[in-house]
Amino acid sequence: MKKFTASISLIVAFTFYALLASTRSGGQQISVPAPVASVPVTGAANSGSAPASTNTLSSPPASSNSSATGMKNGVYTGPVVNAYYGNVQVQATISGGKLTDVAFLQYPTDRRTSQQINSRATVQLKSEAIQSQSAKVDMVSGATETSTAFKASLGAALAQASI
Repeated sequence: MKKFTASISLIVAFTFYALLASTRSGGQQISVPAPVASVPVTGAANSGSAPASTNTLSSPPASSNSSATGMKNGVYTGPVVNAYYGNVQVQATISGGKLTDVAFLQYPTDRRTSQQINSRATVQLKSEAIQSQSAKVDMVSGATETSTAFKASLGAALAQASI
């Protein structure tokens, strides 16, 4: 009888733990949505008002395309991606057909540890993305969740910019 009770207790504990872990992560897997249309975004990030955006289903003027890199000039916003301790969202700026800037619109900052880790990680991730001209960047040690979410958000933003 003791073995049976211990087994049931273990199963209940594991089930509770699995449900708790699922709830903490929002029950979602990180996924990169397929781009539907080019969505250039203008306006200041975090200015308190929603940035103005224009959905364009037709091709932009030929002067804004760069066949060398395969990216259209403009500002592209990636999706919000759950990074366990908070959300990550980035905005990529393409100029001259090259990735020239990556701005973090959101990243985990509500805990002191998150602030310390991400103050270093955001700079490193941004630098590597611009250097590699892609979302293929190395994971930052100690910021695995932020790195994974950054790669997903930036990858989706750059997919919008691809010709």
